[in-house]
Amino acid sequence: MGVVNQSGPIPAEIVAASVKIRMHGGSAGSGTVVWVADGQGLVLTNRHVVASGSTATITFADGRQVEGKVLGTDKTGADLAMLVIPAEDGTPFVPLASKYPVQGEIVCQVGWGGMRTMQKR
Repeated sequence: MGVVNQSGPIPAEIVAASVKIRMHGGSAGSGTVVWVADGQGLVLTNRHVVASGSTATITFADGRQVEGKVLGTDKTGADLAMLVIPAEDGTPFVPLASKYPVQGEIVCQVGWGGMRTMQKR
């Protein structure tokens, strides 16, 4: 596996599913909603983003905010974490999985360093 570096416009689907994460313990970063079903959504992010706490405020590109809870973190050094959020029908997500991920499955993180710019719209 390698790192994919996209140069050019970010697809609208990824922008809509990209979120800002502000941990209640102080750290912050970005993540991507990767799964939505049955009133819940999963946000994939980096372990170092969630290191300062177990709950977070999640902000979508449209300014909507929800509270999230750390579901789990990678312990192998891959720097991945998953948060669970309340999600209604129509919540944007990037369908990286066709089912709820389970421990041990391979996942990837889509991040976007332009989150601050997006939030100023």
